[in-house]
Amino acid sequence: MSNIRRIALIGAGNVSWHLGPALENAGHVVLEVFSQSKKNASELVNRLYQAEVNTDLNFAESKADLFIIAVPDDVISLIAQDIALPDNSIIVHTSGAKSLGVLGYTAAESTGVFYPLQTFTKSKKIEFKSIPICVEASDTKTEKVLMNVAKSITKSTHVINSDDRKALHVAEV
Repeated sequence: MSNIRRIALIGAGNVSWHLGPALENAGHVVLEVFSQSKKNASELVNRLYQAEVNTDLNFAESKADLFIIAVPDDVISLIAQDIALPDNSIIVHTSGAKSLGVLGYTAAESTGVFYPLQTFTKSKKIEFKSIPICVEASDTKTEKVLMNVAKSITKSTHVINSDDRKALHVAEV
């Protein structure tokens, strides 16, 4: 599974607004978008090629391989404990401030962090190729998968642990 192509986005805010199209432009397929706001999910789905709105956190029958949680930091652990995922999937969050351990509540064996080092605003055009992406993973296999995804959308990728990522995030903010 080192070549992820099918992705689900959990959250339809600023990060997903830019990350979804960047992933699709790199050849990945965003299959589903979940958001507490159906309106936001629908608006994001309209920017993507074939994504559909998922109305709850039950992804057990999803064809996606990678699930990206891009929500406010205080909601990540709640989603991690409520989400239902298919076997052998990978779940990541995009936070610079939260550790990999916040995904400890999920049933997924493969977890990680996929942190674009950038402040995102829906109205501001972003060129993803120049945005550094920091990756952390629960194991080397997952790290390789996440690095492959990162390298497909940017020229600047880095493996970084939770403590260093948090310090980097604070410095950026």
